[in-house]
Amino acid sequence: MTKYKIGLDAGSTTLKAVALDENARVAFTFYKRHNTHIAECLGECLAEMRHTLGDAPASIRMTGSIGM
Repeated sequence: MTKYKIGLDAGSTTLKAVALDENARVAFTFYKRHNTHIAECLGECLAEMRHTLGDAPASIRMTGSIGM
C-alpha cells in the first residue's frame, strides 16, 4: 500500500492541499477559496482526497491560520 505525505495550508482566504507519494510525485492537489467556511472547505478537500487516494496511511503537516 502506498503511503503519502500530505500538506494542508488553511489561510485567511484559501485552503490548499497537496499529497506526495513515496517517490515524491504529486498524487493529489486542492485549491479553493473558503469564504470563511474553513471547516466545510476542509471537509470537501478531505473527501476528494479520500476519493482519489483511498484509505492509504499518511503523515499530515498543517500550516496557516488554522494550523496555529
